[in-house]
Amino acid sequence: MPSKAPRLPDLRTDSELRERFAEYLREHWPGGAEVTGLTRADGGFSNETWLLDLAGGESVVLRRQALVGPLEPYDLERESAVLKGLRQLSDVPVPEVYLYCGDASVLGSPFTLIERLDGDVPDYRSLPEYPPWAEPGNRTAMAEEVIRALSLIQAARWDEEPLASLLAPDHPDRPPVVGRVLGWLAKLDDRVGRHALLPVLRDTAAWLVENAPESDERVMVHGDFRVGNFIWHGTQLTAVLDWEGAGVGDPFEDLGYMCHPMARVRDPSLMGMLVPIEEMCAIFEARMGRPVDMRRVHYYLIFALFFHLSTLVLGYASARDGADLRAGLGYSKFARVTRELIEHMNAYERGSHVL
Repeated sequence: MPSKAPRLPDLRTDSELRERFAEYLREHWPGGAEVTGLTRADGGFSNETWLLDLAGGESVVLRRQALVGPLEPYDLERESAVLKGLRQLSDVPVPEVYLYCGDASVLGSPFTLIERLDGDVPDYRSLPEYPPWAEPGNRTAMAEEVIRALSLIQAARWDEEPLASLLAPDHPDRPPVVGRVLGWLAKLDDRVGRHALLPVLRDTAAWLVENAPESDERVMVHGDFRVGNFIWHGTQLTAVLDWEGAGVGDPFEDLGYMCHPMARVRDPSLMGMLVPIEEMCAIFEARMGRPVDMRRVHYYLIFALFFHLSTLVLGYASARDGADLRAGLGYSKFARVTRELIEHMNAYERGSHVL
């Protein structure tokens, strides 16, 4: 029988938990504000997100670190430190971190309170229903905003403290993506089992290591750069969210992730459900002042598919072991993601880089 995964207590119904949190706020929040409203925000399967209304009319976001899930082990302290570093060493628009609490006895696991920003956060599924999206000119404007944000990420001074100690690769003599691939492979071996691991994942990991682009260029990368992690006001991108995968890598890594096939199922011709690849590349080249290396973009698209397939398998393992059942529902995409992965590796080897 699978072991029952630990669950976090529910903030809405656990009166003892809420009292501990109220006591924490009285001690650590300026003025000791009380919570007057509490709403669970929709999201993925990483850290829990809650919208808090405080006495006096202030609103903040509570992020509580998950105990189990497809992306474990989670590290909210690192993500909070990355956000603080970005505000110090870049012009990337990110929310302010008000406080971090690593004491799991307060809410059952570490948590942060961060700035609550107004705006909309459509993902690739809901973006076609987002009113500005209907006009092609607006989609171009949104793509320009995405690449503007990417340029700010790549301009971040990641080699200065406090970002340097958070982001610097463990092995500077090899492409950073190799470390990420090997890290995911180790996680899969640990959670799924070395002998039970699907051959497609082990073979893809070996392929990614063998074909990793050789480049001395290093920039900060977001690691999950996609629609769904951006806050919008109309066509203006006002914040980039979810920095748990931040690191250092290739200047084309996040662009390749933006072209992820599973994030444009409703219209495969639109990268990130915004614009065709030719237009996306033209916007990138105009903003960055350099040509797009399509071979590197295609490689990182394949890496994104490997990452996606890995999370599907780990999500199933998490649900099997007693975590939130929703974590296993993505397994229905397994066949399509596997097919996309194999087809793109074959296309890459043929030199066909039509995305």
